[in-house]
Amino acid sequence: MLPGLLAQRRITGRDAGLATELAYGACRAQGLLDAVVAECSNRPLSEVDPKLLDALRLGVYQLLRTRIPAHAAVASTVDIARWRRVEAGRVRQRRAAPGR
Repeated sequence: MLPGLLAQRRITGRDAGLATELAYGACRAQGLLDAVVAECSNRPLSEVDPKLLDALRLGVYQLLRTRIPAHAAVASTVDIARWRRVEAGRVRQRRAAPGR
């Protein structure tokens, strides 16, 4: 699945390598990543938006298992979280005003 998505989006070379490492690495380390996120969260993981939780897992993976600078890992995770919040707001607006 991932190789097809990378090809579809024309992601190649080092970028494809990084995307592959992040995706597969986060899947392999999900238990550890969830434990870290749970320790840092003020609510149970079951109450965290699943897509936001995925972003947090990727951010923690970058911090713990890659040489990506901490500021870059945090910044990319925050960007994803902000984007997710904006998208969720748009969905709520569409639901509140059907036919608009």
